[in-house]
Amino acid sequence: MGGQSFEKAVHPVVKQFCFKCHSGDDPEAEIALDGAWDVARVREQRDTWQQVAKALEGRQMPPKFMKQPTDDQRQVVLGWLQTVLGNADAVADPGRVTLRRLNRIQYINTIRDLLGVEFDAFRWKGPHAAA
Repeated sequence: MGGQSFEKAVHPVVKQFCFKCHSGDDPEAEIALDGAWDVARVREQRDTWQQVAKALEGRQMPPKFMKQPTDDQRQVVLGWLQTVLGNADAVADPGRVTLRRLNRIQYINTIRDLLGVEFDAFRWKGPHAAA
């Protein structure tokens, strides 16, 4: 994920700079980060980790009076989160999509809904109608 693994690149930074306040039974702002150890757990806690990314990016966390991560550490975490959380919404290839023809009732309803035009498709003889 993003060229960096959670265990090697992200977890040490989060542990060093975030766990003091955001872990245990009574975490600050009710944001506990000590339960996330892999991609699946981070995706399960998507809202929490989006808040983390926003706070890191805006340099709101860690607080100014606490030791700060380097710009490289901050970028590694942000890049990893962007990759993992961005890919969470990706849809797997649905395979071959079969197109279907509409029957006359479906066609009437579609034209009415899209164009606001009422017409009688049962009387209409299109180019494919039998002579």
